[in-house]
Amino acid sequence: MLLSGAVGLSVLALGRLGSGSVGAATSQLDKPGSALENAVRVSATTTATTSPPLEDGDILFPIIVGVDEYCFVMDNFGASRAGGSRRHVGVDIGADVRLPVIAVVDGTLSKKYEDYGSCSGAGHGWTLTDEVNDVVYKFFHLDSHEEGLEVGDTVTAGQIIGYVGETGTSGVCSERYSNYHLHFEYRPGDEPNDSFDLLQRAPNVRFA
Repeated sequence: MLLSGAVGLSVLALGRLGSGSVGAATSQLDKPGSALENAVRVSATTTATTSPPLEDGDILFPIIVGVDEYCFVMDNFGASRAGGSRRHVGVDIGADVRLPVIAVVDGTLSKKYEDYGSCSGAGHGWTLTDEVNDVVYKFFHLDSHEEGLEVGDTVTAGQIIGYVGETGTSGVCSERYSNYHLHFEYRPGDEPNDSFDLLQRAPNVRFA
């Protein structure tokens, strides 16, 4: 049931690459983004032999991104949502549909979110709990969960747990636009914190 290691993690960086500005980018996802073309998928049966080292305090980048694939991280933690009635408690990572989403730490899948087609909520997703370090991570708006995984399963850092999508509130109900992205939450002590500066600066990924 468990898939050891990260699929295609050889495409990740062995160090930080810097996160300079890449031009104007919206800091909010209040409206659906431009449609994105499907990317060539990485096989879920492929296993990397090694994982890239992380600098102290870094969070393993949660999406596997190939050379010709799209991925853009928005610095939008704390942005206004629902007309100012609430704040965005995660970081949004725009990416090609069905890019693999991976566990960022060894931990337990403590909650599974399902999309019911209501255009609201988290859509498909997971809560991943790192009990050793008292940190909770959340992954929302997945296209689908990785097959065979259920609540209570133990996963390892780099293991595929799902695929980028647009379920829930992310724009799936729009007929004109697509808004494929991962809503990623980092919650030490189960309190939401901004992960933008902590995310590993992986290659093939742009940061706002």
